[in-house]
Amino acid sequence: MDGYYDWVKEHIADGAPLNEPDHCGDPPLLLAAGNGHLAVVKLLLEEGADIEQRGVVRREPTAISLSFSSRPDPAARR
Repeated sequence: MDGYYDWVKEHIADGAPLNEPDHCGDPPLLLAAGNGHLAVVKLLLEEGADIEQRGVVRREPTAISLSFSSRPDPAARR
């Protein structure tokens, strides 16, 4: 696991909103997926993140799966 997992887990425990977009308009789930953080994606989904939420560029929810399919080994980035 990378440091992001622990950071996200702590923030969720402190009551951070799971679906609140960042300053650019992208929700945490799409950010995690787009950066190849599979463990964080799983954590967010387990905690109830909205898999249908779109990002600022109106990316489809399938962007999550496309983000991982474009990487050679997403498990290596956990």
